[in-house]
Amino acid sequence: MPLRSLAVILNPAAGNRRAGRAHARLRQALEASGTPFEILVTERPNHAATLARRAAARVDAVIAGGGDGTVQEVATGLLGHARATPFGVIPLGTGNDFARQLGVPKRPAEAVRALIDADIVPVDGGIVRWKDAGDALRVHEAVFVNAVGIGFDALVAAEAARFKFLPGISGYVAAVWKALRLWEQPEVEVRRVRTLLAAGAGGDPPAEAPMYQGPFFLAAVSNGTSVGGGFRLTPDALIDDGLLDLCLVSGPISFPRIARLLPMAMGGRHLSEPEVRMDRVAALTLHLSAGVPIHVDGEVLTRSAVEVEVEVRPAAFRMLRPKDARGSGAVSGVIKQEE
Repeated sequence: MPLRSLAVILNPAAGNRRAGRAHARLRQALEASGTPFEILVTERPNHAATLARRAAARVDAVIAGGGDGTVQEVATGLLGHARATPFGVIPLGTGNDFARQLGVPKRPAEAVRALIDADIVPVDGGIVRWKDAGDALRVHEAVFVNAVGIGFDALVAAEAARFKFLPGISGYVAAVWKALRLWEQPEVEVRRVRTLLAAGAGGDPPAEAPMYQGPFFLAAVSNGTSVGGGFRLTPDALIDDGLLDLCLVSGPISFPRIARLLPMAMGGRHLSEPEVRMDRVAALTLHLSAGVPIHVDGEVLTRSAVEVEVEVRPAAFRMLRPKDARGSGAVSGVIKQEE
């Protein structure tokens, strides 16, 4: 059943202001759809979360118009909302990794047409919590939809902001080479966290031995298959399996070795390399010897995390997926739309 009303949360700064330039075309496409709509324009960081939370109470669907960072903000506003309002994406950012995952068309007019009559599917989300160096008493928390990057991956995301004028994946590649000159590899201890559900009856879940201890390069804890506009760090990830895919890369890694691994990661061909460990987890913790950056869905949260916890939230969102989608992450269920 087609949507009866929707709100588009438009971030005009997304995609090096590509989203702002698309405002008029987006409005025309929405008017042509015949569906009652409103376009709510963000004015500051984190504004999209507030707008989404308020809009969810009055419309059939909330649409993030922007990049992965806009999607993350809208998801933050919708997580746990009483109405469980469906959530869609119009890709107007630089990377658009999660829109690609869902199979949403790139052009705004095509995206609007696809979303108006889309299936509603259950999609996992996640929570990341962390403590910064020198501030051990304060726990920070953020929502993510696509991926959490810890370490070098997040440093790249921080540097990528300087290269948003470059199209597509080229800005991310430029940021990689810049980050390589800045990176100092700390030590890390990574542990899988067993939930009470996984442990069964009988009290607290038993502590597990570390998955890895040693020099650290990066950890991508992902719901989706790609980051940075197409780097397929977790190419087998599924967005509705109730688990997160982990790509853990140990160090130390030389510059020539990175130059070899980088193109492999673009094609998802890095999985069997000796520095790479792949796994699926419901939750995990990292304890680091020095502060490292963290990003969620491309947005940098901190540069100095020393303790990190990541956990999945199964079926956290009801998302709009085009009926003929050819996205890279399968979904197994379709939620019947309400009459």
